Amino acid sequence: QAPLNSHWGSSLAGCRMIIPQRLFWQRGDHAWCYSCCEVRPDSNIEQLTQQLIGTLPKRPFLEQRPWPQLDLPDFKSIVEEAVALLQSASMRKIVMARAVDEHMQTEKPIETILASLHQAADAQSTCYAYDLDDGASFVGATPEMLFSLDHQQCSAMALAGSRRRGKDALEDQALATELLNSTKERKEHQLVVEHLAQILRQRDGEIEIPSCPDIRRLQKIQHLETDLSCHLNEANAFDLLSAINPTPAVCGLPVAAAQQFIKRHEGLHRGLYTGAIGYYTPEQSHFVVPLRGGIVRGQDARLFAGAGLVETSIASAEEEETETKLRLMRQALHE
Repeated sequence: QAPLNSHWGSSLAGCRMIIPQRLFWQRGDHAWCYSCCEVRPDSNIEQLTQQLIGTLPKRPFLEQRPWPQLDLPDFKSIVEEAVALLQSASMRKIVMARAVDEHMQTEKPIETILASLHQAADAQSTCYAYDLDDGASFVGATPEMLFSLDHQQCSAMALAGSRRRGKDALEDQALATELLNSTKERKEHQLVVEHLAQILRQRDGEIEIPSCPDIRRLQKIQHLETDLSCHLNEANAFDLLSAINPTPAVCGLPVAAAQQFIKRHEGLHRGLYTGAIGYYTPEQSHFVVPLRGGIVRGQDARLFAGAGLVETSIASAEEEETETKLRLMRQALHE
């Protein structure tokens, strides 16, 4: 549960399943719209039809309360402390996050922000919006899929290791080559691959893992990406969700030790950030990690970004990485 003065509202459940009144879904060139409503034995067909196709009523919001001011420790200082711990071999990886506040000159509808994010994001990214209980919305465009399950066929993604985009094609390729050849970035990425592969193998998965990661190019940043796929003898979406999340891409390794370090030193209420958002049906499930986003309420926003640390991480470079990750949301808020 979120504390009463949290920027996530008065309450935030650890897990929540929602049956939506209306769900829009697009995959490739195909789009679907699902609607649902309560059906009783004496329901009128015409009235049900109007409920399903009619305009949804506006959501009544609770009275707004001011957000608590950000009073976070210096990011570079906690990165240096984490790296010192990693160098002692107490842990293998820690992901530290930070938050920044943004103020817009005019209030922008969430639909406008989403449209801007959709235009800027690549085809594999997922744009999301989640309404909080005080009228704010958690909105963003995440490049990271947690897993997708189609009957017994499972897909998962390791996305870790970053470089900014170049100013031209030549610099862009040079930065991509530097990313692929970086011992630090490859190690950070491989830890995520190994974590996912171990979980899938424990569930009798026949895993296909590429020998080398690909470069995933986004508008402001590029990443190392490895797509894993396997056939599970027994596929259970909620079992996978519990086992995979949080991944080393958003927490660290060992998971429990990294979580404790983050809790003691980060000073940030992550809430839905780095959690999981998705849909479930008996046949298909799809979950993403909500990254590259922030809480938007009126003309104010609180944005989140993080960086993965290993023993060779440099604090100034990690802070710059978070600044690069914040640019997409800043652009959507201010353009």
